[in-house]
Amino acid sequence: MPCIRPISNLKNYKEILKEVDSNKRVYLTKKGLGAYAIMSVEEADELDKIKSMFGLISDLKLAD
Repeated sequence: MPCIRPISNLKNYKEILKEVDSNKRVYLTKKGLGAYAIMSVEEADELDKIKSMFGLISDLKLAD
C-alpha cells in the first residue's frame, strides 16, 4: 500500500523519511493532488539503470 502524505507533513521530515526504504516510496500531495515522490538513492539508481537500458534498446532497434 503506498504511503501518501500531504506536503505540509514535511515540517516533520524526519518522520516522513523513516517511512522510506529501498522498496517503498512516500508520495506527497499538494492541495490533494500528487506532487512529489521521495525514494531511496538505491531505488533512484536502479530506475536510472532501467531508463538507460530502454534507451539503448531503442537506439539498437533504430539502427536495424
